[in-house]
Amino acid sequence: MSVIAARVYQDKIVVAADSIIVHGWSKRTANFSKLEYINEMIVGGCGEAQECGLMWRYMQTHRPESPTEKDVLAFLVEFSRWKKDLTGNADTENQYIMAYAGHLFQIEPLFTFEIKDYAAIGAGEDFATAALYLGHSPEDAAKVACELSCYVAEPVVRFEMPREEVKP
Repeated sequence: MSVIAARVYQDKIVVAADSIIVHGWSKRTANFSKLEYINEMIVGGCGEAQECGLMWRYMQTHRPESPTEKDVLAFLVEFSRWKKDLTGNADTENQYIMAYAGHLFQIEPLFTFEIKDYAAIGAGEDFATAALYLGHSPEDAAKVACELSCYVAEPVVRFEMPREEVKP
């Protein structure tokens, strides 16, 4: 129960997320964030909080070799192996949006692709995507999803990073 919205601007990448945490049918108030800026990466996760927590821990000491689909996928495969060593379960089921070294990626369990304009994931994805399509910021897109979906809620968290110059 989440929304993560992101946009690639000419000079920066902005990622925003709602803050709801759900257990069963109950909303939890906690300081757990589904969007983190760790080790020069911004990563937002939708799905199980346990997997997000493990991802945040893994990110503290690991990152992709380079900002390419191939290396982001390799990072996720290594995360899956690390997770299996720790928990006995290698499955990665969450969706993620990752900003790294001026590039934006969408990850749907192990399918990784670069985003050149905007993207949203999670329960509020359709509402946020429509807002992004209409030119709104990721923060506003997440707020739209919070207004229209009962599965996402404010406050909205936002991070940004500079975009590397794109070479032809």
